[in-house]
Amino acid sequence: MINAQKLGLTLYTIPELARKLDIGTGTVYKYIKQDRLIGVKIGRKLFIPEHSVISFLNGTLPTQQKDTHDPNPDTPSTKEPGESSRKPRGLFKKRRN
Repeated sequence: MINAQKLGLTLYTIPELARKLDIGTGTVYKYIKQDRLIGVKIGRKLFIPEHSVISFLNGTLPTQQKDTHDPNPDTPSTKEPGESSRKPRGLFKKRRN
């Protein structure tokens, strides 16, 4: 458990939360993927904030603040929801001379 005292947050690692809830680590990852828990990546590690765990245990969905800043407000979005703007990896190979 990490105490981010400056921010007033308590963060749990995946194994810590799995032990506390008596579930497997795979189940914790599944709950994060299903948006039932919020996962926060710090460096290479993934943490779950305490408020997310409390919301999960109360049966409510956790709320996560989204970045609503649009750098180009006049440009219409052509992407579909959930569509990535990055091209898929591995489809285009570099030619060697």
